[in-house]
Amino acid sequence: IVPSPTDWREIPNDKWAVDGNRVKVVATVANLGAADKTATVNFRELVEGMDLPDGVVSATIPGNGQKDVEFIWDTSGYAWHSSGQSVAPASNRTIEARIPDDSMTKNIKIKPKPVVLVWGLWQSADAMRKFRAYFGAVTEDWAVTDGMTDVRKVTTDNAAALDGTIRHIQRDLNAWHVDLVGVQNGGLVARVYINSVMPTQFDGRPTATHLAMVGVPNLGTPCASGIYGLSFKLNALNWDAVAELSEDSMKRFNLL
Repeated sequence: IVPSPTDWREIPNDKWAVDGNRVKVVATVANLGAADKTATVNFRELVEGMDLPDGVVSATIPGNGQKDVEFIWDTSGYAWHSSGQSVAPASNRTIEARIPDDSMTKNIKIKPKPVVLVWGLWQSADAMRKFRAYFGAVTEDWAVTDGMTDVRKVTTDNAAALDGTIRHIQRDLNAWHVDLVGVQNGGLVARVYINSVMPTQFDGRPTATHLAMVGVPNLGTPCASGIYGLSFKLNALNWDAVAELSEDSMKRFNLL
């Protein structure tokens, strides 16, 4: 449970885990004989018919007793089909725990990592709505949240605000990892967040697994200089935020 990696909760049948989370699978193995026996438990995913990584666990079961055999499953990628040319959602999974003479299965849903859309300055509400709809067209299980860029702040300050947004989403959706999509200068905010703010999670992986950038002025824009820049600054009411989008400023930005 975010933010505590040692706080485990059972997943009810009507709930789910999020892609990238760790899930503990527990198989209770009973030994009906009088002597101790060693059992090898093989944990598999049946929808695509694959062994789970490191999913073979051996344990000694006492005679006339039972033992819980635990396997920690890294669900990264399991919200999607692992094969095929086109990416397709595959949230509904079936996990099997098998010993040579017995097995048990359990269904579980793995939802995609939430996406945070880091918007640039002056995004139209209609354009934002259409952009969000692309994700819903792929799967209704894909949670999408807006990370807004404050026109009154410079990129560094907006990156700190983005960190707060992501931490809230992690707790709200119980998602240890997210994906980022940066639109226009929102992509610069996301870059600063990744470089300077983003924490590494307990599993050794960054909070944001992927960053996709759409129309980001990574080389700066002439619109932030000269007469265009003056008009831009007057409209923005934040000269510093506009000035950092100039080509010279972005050269320094990219060196970081």
